[in-house]
Amino acid sequence: MGFSQSSTATYTFCQGGYSEGAVLSGTFTGGDVDTVDGQIVYFPQVVGGEDELTDFTATFSGDSLVGAVSFTFADLLGFVYDDDGGPLGDGTTGNIEGIAANNAGGDFIAGQGPTGAICGIGVDCAFIGDSIGTDVSQELIVINGGSCAAVQPTPVPVLPMGALWLLAGLAGFLGIRQLRQAAS
Repeated sequence: MGFSQSSTATYTFCQGGYSEGAVLSGTFTGGDVDTVDGQIVYFPQVVGGEDELTDFTATFSGDSLVGAVSFTFADLLGFVYDDDGGPLGDGTTGNIEGIAANNAGGDFIAGQGPTGAICGIGVDCAFIGDSIGTDVSQELIVINGGSCAAVQPTPVPVLPMGALWLLAGLAGFLGIRQLRQAAS
């Protein structure tokens, strides 16, 4: 969904690839107001910088490395999205794609702009952290659709302690038997 002229729209986004199936999800509202570069850009700290966003929210579901944390428009340090309908985090021209936000609850950066790494090519390109730890993702930020649903880990069957002793005894028995046959 690209913008025409100075229209704005609300986008949804999500990013998976974090530990234990944790997901970052959110929304942003904006448009390519200058209609020149095909990008939605927001740098509030730059005097005279582009301010093409009017709203932003992001929530990280949390995992054992980083607790749940949310970010609002007031927490946003920088934002660039190539308004081409594709994912966020792989654009490398013009203002380099990415998101940076922080507050008392944590920090989040993604995309080559703030991290120096292009998302989606098997390298860490997104980092979320709090006072306890940091988690990373190598996935692109999916815009307006696609699946970033938390992937539940596949449970590993746990054998009761008696079964483990039985398996250890059986392995030992087979090993002794093979040694005796080899000695004969």
